[in-house]
Amino acid sequence: MRLAILLLAAALAPDPTWTSAAGAVEAVPPASTKVDVTAYPWSAIGKFNNSAGGSCTAVAISRTEVLTAAHCIFNRRTNRFLQAGSLHVLFGYDRGNYTHHALVNSYVLGPGYDPAKESKTIASDWAVVTLATPLPADFRPLPPASGIPTPGTPLMTAGYERGTSHVMTADESCEALPLAKTSGLIANDCHVAEGASGSPLIVMDGGVASVAGIEVAIGNRAGKDFALAVPVTGIGAALPRQGE
Repeated sequence: MRLAILLLAAALAPDPTWTSAAGAVEAVPPASTKVDVTAYPWSAIGKFNNSAGGSCTAVAISRTEVLTAAHCIFNRRTNRFLQAGSLHVLFGYDRGNYTHHALVNSYVLGPGYDPAKESKTIASDWAVVTLATPLPADFRPLPPASGIPTPGTPLMTAGYERGTSHVMTADESCEALPLAKTSGLIANDCHVAEGASGSPLIVMDGGVASVAGIEVAIGNRAGKDFALAVPVTGIGAALPRQGE
């Protein structure tokens, strides 16, 4: 079966190839609820901004690294990846207020990721972003999960979708789906929309939250939409070692 894929990044410019399903009204979408951005694990999720006017979502996996989608760093107007110095992350962001502002020092993209061949390289649609300075010592990141969630595993996700770009909304009751042929991605029924790229796919194990993947796209098969996330297990060596 053929999969149609829609990117989730808030557009840097109109693009006829990737059409967002997000609305333009500042209202909480169905299946999503506004969350307290100062409460964990939501406090580890940030609004990822760039100087070109685009925004996505990112998650801190350590005090010095965050994860987001690679296409969030690509400027379709200039057909180039953005400079690290033009990127920054706002944690605890809510209607113009925030708890932490983090500048970016550098980033590593998924090997072989090509924005012009998104459907073929989507498994590499990730970026490990290194911050210019560590987040405060009392900041709690969301650590990477050690495995891929099996179908039926309860999941959560949260981010800054275009329709609610100034508040964080979350889907706290979704799950992994038993879908085949998703290019090594994690198919899930979490509610996502444009701007949600880079949103963490959160799994709970014994009351401990961790990041199983990052949402990068919406798939469609037989007229039914579902979300697609890059598993953190596929990012491998680019992730920080435990204790870093």
